[in-house]
Amino acid sequence: MVDRLEILEKKIAKLNAQKQRLTALSKTKNSKLLVKQKILIGAYMMSKSIPQMEQNKRLSFLNAVKSKIPDSRKSDLHALNELLRFYGDNNE
Repeated sequence: MVDRLEILEKKIAKLNAQKQRLTALSKTKNSKLLVKQKILIGAYMMSKSIPQMEQNKRLSFLNAVKSKIPDSRKSDLHALNELLRFYGDNNE
């Protein structure tokens, strides 16, 4: 009786580990999909909407985005600063 119980507990543990692996894979897949969606939307904004905005609206939009990025994301802030510099220097 004890052996059967141990066997069942091992099977349950194995199934729980398999469930956790599948859940982790699903979360990773969803996270990657979300990142791709953000990139696509950002690329659309960069190529279509932002260049068509008036300069003051464009700069205020980019500054609003910059204010939401934490200081720990230095490469993101650098990229946004370069974009602000480009649009700020690019007087139409």
